Amino acid sequence: MGSREGGDHYRLTVNFSASADLAHSTEDTVMRGERQMERLLRIVTLVAMLALIVGSVASCATPVAPTPEIIKETVVVQQTVVVEVTPEPKEPIIIGTSAPFTGPIASIGEHIMRALTLAAEELNAEGGIAGHPVRVVACDEDMAVEQAVACARRLVEQDKVTLIVGMGFSGAVLAAQPILEEYNIIDLESTASAAKLTETTGTAGGNIWFFRIGAHDGMMMAALSDYIAEEVDTISFLIANTEQGRGLVASLQPLLDEKGVEVLSVDYFETGQPDYRPVITKIKGLNPEALFVNHEASDGNVFIRQYRELGMTAPIFERGSIVSKEFLELTADDPSLGEGIMGAVHFSDLLDPEYEQRYLTRWGGPPAAHGLGPYAALRWVLPVAVEMAIQETGEATSSSIRDALENISVDVPMLGHVEFDEYNQAHPPVKIHQIQNGEIVLLAQVPTE
Repeated sequence: MGSREGGDHYRLTVNFSASADLAHSTEDTVMRGERQMERLLRIVTLVAMLALIVGSVASCATPVAPTPEIIKETVVVQQTVVVEVTPEPKEPIIIGTSAPFTGPIASIGEHIMRALTLAAEELNAEGGIAGHPVRVVACDEDMAVEQAVACARRLVEQDKVTLIVGMGFSGAVLAAQPILEEYNIIDLESTASAAKLTETTGTAGGNIWFFRIGAHDGMMMAALSDYIAEEVDTISFLIANTEQGRGLVASLQPLLDEKGVEVLSVDYFETGQPDYRPVITKIKGLNPEALFVNHEASDGNVFIRQYRELGMTAPIFERGSIVSKEFLELTADDPSLGEGIMGAVHFSDLLDPEYEQRYLTRWGGPPAAHGLGPYAALRWVLPVAVEMAIQETGEATSSSIRDALENISVDVPMLGHVEFDEYNQAHPPVKIHQIQNGEIVLLAQVPTE
């Protein structure tokens, strides 16, 4: 039987009673059995150890989650989404103007452009005209009829203006009308004041695209003639050699004749003329009780200094821009130079002190006479017409704006009430200004027929 020995080894002992050879063979067999047993035990031990190691590693690994059951269903979500959309910009309303930006009275163009710029800035700050941004383009006509015609064509063909607000002087407007009529471009006039424009343009005059918001020179001369007749019995004229100047003579002289005022002389001067002494000396020799002139502020500054220098004291009536804040600035060294001068105007910044302050803030100086009309036309008249046109037709075209202007009724602070007659001429009151103690005073607003 086998017996257990130390170290868990078993020894098999077999007792035979056979011969010696058999005994040796049996012993060898037993020894081989023991070695096989030892190898078997080592293999079993090694397998056990490997199993232990694999188990340990498996316990440290991240467990794999079982695949979940996927449930598919349709979910309907109702949600209001507010999207802020920037609207497409509307076409700009392009405002054209032509005026002298060079030459002896270049200040006129500067003042017109400043006034239009201020009006456009104010409108654009409010969102434009019915949402349309406003842009201003200008052309230098240099007080030359040929250049004014070229400007009209450039503004229409190249700059693609929506309409024109002012063309500087009456001769320019007369010459440019055929071009504007050809292209159906509105001239919302505010600076050219010759009465002849109304007679030859406007609906009854043939050009349906011309509109004038201010009183013309015929209206202003009718108002001023009453003041002249109250003061004097004789008068001399010193007039600019322009379309407007000649129109003033044609309007005023018959009115004074009717009122018993004798016109002793009519003389003409050229714009930018540096020396008036010869003609002043001539007039002084006639000894009129008054003088009627139509100088711009810059020319008036030169003239009035020479007038006083030669000892002339006869009162002066005017239709120009001597009675203006621009003139007062030019003669600030001697405020007495303009004392008592009386003038007829169609626009008065005295009626709109807020405009005066806005202009002063924007440009650092007081508003000039030639800027009042263009500002009023763009700032107060055109927006109403454009809104009327859109309300009536759904769009702002030359034709729809023109039709709206025919039916417009609007009050303009520095001008008065604007409605157009059959000649597309408005009839606001004429303003009578006078320089008193270095200040401009509004004497009266005279109704027009």
